[in-house]
Amino acid sequence: MAILQAVTTWLTSNTALVVAVCALFVAGYQASATRRHNRLSVRPHVVVTAERLYDGPKACFVVKLRNNGLGPAIIRGYEALLDGKPFNTKNTDEVATKVRELAKRQFLNFRHFHLASGDAFAKDQEVVLLNVELPLFIGDVGNKVLEPFERLSTRIAYESVYGEKFAYDSDKAGQ
Repeated sequence: MAILQAVTTWLTSNTALVVAVCALFVAGYQASATRRHNRLSVRPHVVVTAERLYDGPKACFVVKLRNNGLGPAIIRGYEALLDGKPFNTKNTDEVATKVRELAKRQFLNFRHFHLASGDAFAKDQEVVLLNVELPLFIGDVGNKVLEPFERLSTRIAYESVYGEKFAYDSDKAGQ
């Protein structure tokens, strides 16, 4: 009973201190929650999609990068891979040669975009990384013509404006 009375007396005489300490804890929790919310509200999310399109006498293979997150994605690294081995995407001629070898035929149209470290992609921004149009010949089956392009993959390292690091690997995207 004496302990209870001592605690009650101490709390009564130090009410302002108790209230101040409680307010300090509440303010700290609120600041932490606000910080978590701010980080989530600018979190990027990069995805790469590959589309196969068939239009009359041609087959198209299109690879797109899209940031469908809530904030900008800042690219820190990019690799295009063929059979798991990186190749140089800085040189358009080298990429065109790889595509020609992969397709085993000349292309009708070819366009590619090289991602560089420091590139930033806004929320909902999309860019075509690769667009290849191939002729279809008599007897060709469109999906067989584009099948070799399944050997291509990408790895992208990116971060948020807060410096949080993320990675995208097309080989692991569906897992």
